Amino acid sequence: MSGHIRRRAWPWLSALLLAMAGLGLERWLGTSQALPLPWLSGREMMCAEQAAHYAVDDRLQTLALDARARWLLRDQNDSLVQQRKALFRRLLPDHRGRPRALYESFVPQIGVNGILDVLEEQACHAEGHDLGRVIYATLGELEPAFQLCGNRCTSGCMHGVLMGLFTQDGNDHLTLEQAQARIDSVCRDPAIVAAGGEGSCVHGVGHAVTVLANYDMATAIAQCQRFASRPFQYFCATGAYMEFFGDGSQPEPGADSPYAPCDREAAFPAACYRYKMRFNAMRLAARGHAVDDLAELCRPLPPLQRHGCFHGLGDALRPLVMAQPPLLAEVCRHGEAADRRMCIEGVVEKAADFDPALGARICQGFSGAAQDRQACFAAAHQRMYSLDKDYSLYFMP
Repeated sequence: MSGHIRRRAWPWLSALLLAMAGLGLERWLGTSQALPLPWLSGREMMCAEQAAHYAVDDRLQTLALDARARWLLRDQNDSLVQQRKALFRRLLPDHRGRPRALYESFVPQIGVNGILDVLEEQACHAEGHDLGRVIYATLGELEPAFQLCGNRCTSGCMHGVLMGLFTQDGNDHLTLEQAQARIDSVCRDPAIVAAGGEGSCVHGVGHAVTVLANYDMATAIAQCQRFASRPFQYFCATGAYMEFFGDGSQPEPGADSPYAPCDREAAFPAACYRYKMRFNAMRLAARGHAVDDLAELCRPLPPLQRHGCFHGLGDALRPLVMAQPPLLAEVCRHGEAADRRMCIEGVVEKAADFDPALGARICQGFSGAAQDRQACFAAAHQRMYSLDKDYSLYFMP
């Protein structure tokens, strides 16, 4: 898979969940009809990561800002800043896929905080990457850069800082050998540790090492395995595969098989299926298939692969459940207890990251078995990147 270069594209910013809420899905609730897969374009499915119901997690923003970080902020109540902010908002759509130059121009005028305010008016994880690169290129230090980004744009800005750290301006790549010394230590930065953001940081490292590895996944995963912690290795692998599969604007890797390349991922199949199953959902939806048909893809797989597949199914159909919480019972009713748990975690952990109250509501209305309800509430509490959960279904010990 070496040489797999991907051009970053601007995500199609749609009110995805609001549209899905209008599909009439409630007529399947309480019936025996198979729940249909809603048709989502590749752009829409990938943008499920950042669609409506998203709430900014501001844990990092509570930290006292370093003086170097404050230098890149502007008073958003200033009338001139507001005027320039309106201009930035108008210009932003014309810089799709290449927003970095626009960010560089407007950071001095409206500040990083002003840019993030505008970006967060819609889904913005991918757009946050280039802003993080600009911040790191300007400051050259992690702590103030992390403080400015916080977890805004669902950590997309933070991930961009890490990409900047590992790739020097985003163009002149460091070698993997040069980056290796930093891989296991970068996410121990005090600003990250104090805010409990280590897992998301490690996920960002996964993005960066995949770029450095020229999208050769065997090399990228080997770099992820440099982390001493097995959960950290997994978090890194999720970032690696998210980078590999992209935002839906490019052809699907392994399109000739519903399992490739995940069936060759021995260490972290769940990290791969988390993104592969979105393509399977799109493909089946286009043919008029139901959720049951998507679940059938997972059933014949060996246990660790099967668990990962059901986890990916849950993540792929998360927008359905976020729009209509009672649908969790239909989406995650397939397979054995372990499969259902993986599906539930695929839906709920990220949903709770977007909006903790929504995560709780999904579980409160969940009509599954007692152990499934317990798994749901645990996932809503843990959210993404918890170090306290049992990862035995995600990877081999």
